[in-house]
Amino acid sequence: MAAGDPGSLKRHYSATAVETTLSGAIVSQSSGDSNTSFTVASTSGFPTSFPYTLLVDPDTNKEEVITVTAGAGTTLTVTRGQDGTSAPAHAAGSTVR
Repeated sequence: MAAGDPGSLKRHYSATAVETTLSGAIVSQSSGDSNTSFTVASTSGFPTSFPYTLLVDPDTNKEEVITVTAGAGTTLTVTRGQDGTSAPAHAAGSTVR
């Protein structure tokens, strides 16, 4: 289903989310891999309902769109390589927005 179609999965949004960084490196995976977790420095302002979308390494050649499907504290469970992006390795300290 295309976004906006009745019955398509709704993504949550926050206008107050603060840019953060990866607390540790994450390895390359296949696009669409799910139940993958990583930790960020902060989830300040992030949505409290799931799913929602984040970018890792935005505005670089390693930019990746991820869907966050669950979270506990600063550990996020995600589906990687969304919206046609690949799921490359990302270094600790990479920007997450």
